[in-house]
Amino acid sequence: MHSRSIIHRDVKAPNILVNEKAEIKIADFGVSGFYADITADQIVGTPLWMAPEILKRKPATLACDIWSLGITIIEMA
Repeated sequence: MHSRSIIHRDVKAPNILVNEKAEIKIADFGVSGFYADITADQIVGTPLWMAPEILKRKPATLACDIWSLGITIIEMA
C-alpha cells in the first residue's frame, strides 16, 4: 500500500482483520488516497487514532498510518 503511495488514513483495530491462517488484512479503504492528492483541508479518519499533524491541519503523510498503527498496537496490549 505505502509502496504505491497510498495512505489508508483510518488505521484502527476494527479495520484490521485476521483470518483463520493468522494472516493480517487491512480493511475499509473508504477514505484512503494517493499521497500526492492529499491536502491539509482533507481531515478524515477517526480522531483518537489521528497523527498530531492531521489534528494541526497539516497534510497527511505515510507516517500518519504508522502513528495510527502504533496507537492500535498500544490499544490491543
